[in-house]
Amino acid sequence: MNDDERTKFSELYATNSIPTGLYTEHDAWIQKHQMLLQNIKARLPDLKHFAEADYTSMRDDRVYRFYHHSFKVYGLQSITEEMVLLLRKLAPEGVELNNEDFLKIINDGTCLVWERSQNLAWTKHTRPILEAFFHAEFMIRIAIKYGTECDKAPTPLPSDWAMLLYLYGIR
Repeated sequence: MNDDERTKFSELYATNSIPTGLYTEHDAWIQKHQMLLQNIKARLPDLKHFAEADYTSMRDDRVYRFYHHSFKVYGLQSITEEMVLLLRKLAPEGVELNNEDFLKIINDGTCLVWERSQNLAWTKHTRPILEAFFHAEFMIRIAIKYGTECDKAPTPLPSDWAMLLYLYGIR
């Protein structure tokens, strides 16, 4: 693409008026973004579960358990796994939740078993649980935001929407 084409493309992209078929690769990306948004909208009730009062009360209690040095903080792992399973279900057809950074954070913070000896190095053993939980919850909140506020996948890409796209390798 030369400079003139790049300028025209940027102008069209900024106004969300790129003619279908003009940039086939771009069309494919936009189509995947729209499919993700449609999947989010279809699962909005499931997503919103993680914003309800019962859930937030339980979340607050589990985070409190971290500061209280209670093994109950380990209960966040199952909630994190539920959120990640739901995020996986949002993936457009032919796409997977495959962001290596996100998956490493999740893997490091789930499937952990409490042992009394871990109390001696509490944060070393429990911070990964909180980190995984907060990353998964943040992605859920972004999905709720766009599923509630948008009918079309946003362009240009806001940072939080772009971050969600990175989970699926479609950014």
